[in-house]
Amino acid sequence: MKLKQFTRLIKFENIVKKLRPRRGPETPEPDIDPGKTSGKIWSNPLKKKEYPPKTSPERLKPKILILDDLVPYLEALKRALSDEFEVITAPSIESAKELTSQDINLFLIDICLDQSKPGIDKGGIEFLKFVKLNFPDKPTIMMSAYRDFDALAQALNLGADKFIAKPINISELKQTIKKLIEK
Repeated sequence: MKLKQFTRLIKFENIVKKLRPRRGPETPEPDIDPGKTSGKIWSNPLKKKEYPPKTSPERLKPKILILDDLVPYLEALKRALSDEFEVITAPSIESAKELTSQDINLFLIDICLDQSKPGIDKGGIEFLKFVKLNFPDKPTIMMSAYRDFDALAQALNLGADKFIAKPINISELKQTIKKLIEK
C-alpha cells in the first residue's frame, strides 16, 4: 500500500470513530471496510428528526379560500401564500360556494368579480353575505384594485374584518392573515 493511500485510510478511520455512536462493552463493533460502498453501517447522527410528524394536526397549515376573477392573480397569490397556508382558489362565486366548508380558516375575497364592470359589479359583496350567513365566525379580508368607498363601507358593515387595496404587499397580507386566524 502506498503512503498516500495509507494516510487517507487513517484519516477516514479517525472520522468514522468520531461519527460512530458510543457503544457499551457488551455491543460488538461492526466490521468497517472503507473499501466497501454497499450497505449502511449506522444512521447519520447529525440528521435532525422532525417532531411532531408531518401528518399530525399540529403541522397542518391553516386553510384559506381566495375568490378573484383574474386567474393569473389567483395563481400568483397561491404561489406566494402556499409556503405558510393551504390555499384554495376560486375564479367565480359558484365555484367558491362549492369549495366552501367548515375547515376553511379565512376567506380572501375580491370585491369586483367582473372586470368589464368596475364600480358596478360587486359580486364579492354577494359572496361576503353568503359567508357571513353560513360561517359568521370565519374571518374575511376584502380586496380591490378600485377605490370604491361605497363598496368598502358596505363590506365593512356586512362584517368584513379587513380591506386590502391591490397591488397587495404579500408580507403584510401574511401578517394580517395570521393575526385574523389567531383571534
